[in-house]
Amino acid sequence: MNSRLLISLTILAVSSVLTLCGQNEKMPKPEEITIGQIFQMPSKILKEKREYRLFLPPYYESSDTRYPVVYVLDGDSYFLSAKSAVDALSGLGLMPEAIIVAVTSPDRRIDMTPPNVPIRGVSDPGGERFLSYLADELIPKINQEYRTLPLRILIGHSHGGLFNAYALYARPNAFQWHLAIDAPMHLGDWVLESEIEAFLKKHPDHKGRISAVSSSYGWSADSWQKMTAFVDQGFRAMTFELPGESHSSMYHMAMYKGLKQLFYDYYYKHSGIVSFEELENRYQTMTEEYGYEVKIPIWALRYGAIEHLVSGETKKGRQFVELLAQEYGSTKIFGNDALDWLEYQEKNPPEETRAEYLAKEDASVQDISPFFGSWKSTDGQYTFFLKEENGRVVASFEQIMPDGRPDLTEIKKVIAKEDGSFEISYFNRRTPYSGIIVYHIMPSKEKGKLHVENYFKGNWDPNGPNASMREQFIIERMK
Repeated sequence: MNSRLLISLTILAVSSVLTLCGQNEKMPKPEEITIGQIFQMPSKILKEKREYRLFLPPYYESSDTRYPVVYVLDGDSYFLSAKSAVDALSGLGLMPEAIIVAVTSPDRRIDMTPPNVPIRGVSDPGGERFLSYLADELIPKINQEYRTLPLRILIGHSHGGLFNAYALYARPNAFQWHLAIDAPMHLGDWVLESEIEAFLKKHPDHKGRISAVSSSYGWSADSWQKMTAFVDQGFRAMTFELPGESHSSMYHMAMYKGLKQLFYDYYYKHSGIVSFEELENRYQTMTEEYGYEVKIPIWALRYGAIEHLVSGETKKGRQFVELLAQEYGSTKIFGNDALDWLEYQEKNPPEETRAEYLAKEDASVQDISPFFGSWKSTDGQYTFFLKEENGRVVASFEQIMPDGRPDLTEIKKVIAKEDGSFEISYFNRRTPYSGIIVYHIMPSKEKGKLHVENYFKGNWDPNGPNASMREQFIIERMK
């Protein structure tokens, strides 16, 4: 049986405690935050117990989702950096959430020395035994006890990076992707490079990825060029340098950037409202590269739900919300429950959806011609430009950002109102794409001046109004 310990952090808000309690009063018990577990596993291959540390994704217990597994060598030293990198990247939607297995070694030089690489002071290289332990004992155990996917990523730094390169060809099915950090590939007269090249030539159907990060050590330029040539057959070799870091200081940044590079195609960058069908198709096409059916990430579902609920398209939004509940066991989005939000909008339909607003008739040149020219707000923050071009109204405005930088924005819609006022509106990247920033511009009693109301139009608050007011100001015609 495995023995198990909890990995926890102890948090004590000393200043708050001293403020609320007298010096002589009993201090409250510190709160503990559990972040993982430590296991002891008997190995028949290594003939001793070995330790590994396990970290599960945040929603593991509340869903039946399966996850890729990140295996980290030197796990006792690097587990916090690995967890930090995975949590940050998955939280930003740059990689999927993953199970992390941090593997420790009582003697890393023995464990991680490949049999064909001479290392001074290592008379009995244990790389082959250690790799067999990982491939034949630890990986099957993790697969049996946890909900895993057939994508395993091996991370190794320095000696661990050397072992990582060895594992790529010695047991190619053990790990599909590799992150080798500052591996001293020159050892053994570059023998590992030759072995990898020979393996890829012999197995043209091998698919996988490697990210090689270098600072002090790395691949030879000639061998690396040959490795990148195998991209057409499905093997992707990627690299970058961290010249400002030392061999010892680089591993934390290298884990973050290396994993981001391995998952270069995971984040779906878009510049508008994306349909559920488009997202489904996007991630289904990644199945061959990843080796499993890639589901829509939680961040994409959350933003998809937000975009369609803000736009008033509740029927389309329901697809995102229901899949959130099914796949991730939670419909919470930024403190709101999207299911409550959805049900409220279905019972209280918005007065106007985004599509209906954009379908309105554009203002004619005749409607807006009295206002053609340049206008500036009295505080100097906004400058509006209105003109006629090819028989239509063209508007834009420049906003001075807090850092003093001007931001020129093209207006997407100009609508004339019956009372003589008009609206100009645009979409930006600081609010949901489905929301609309509206400037309602009204004639003023003062000559050469106009009154402006600036607000966000969209169903943002689950229980709030259709449009939320931002500010009011005056603009005057520029001479």
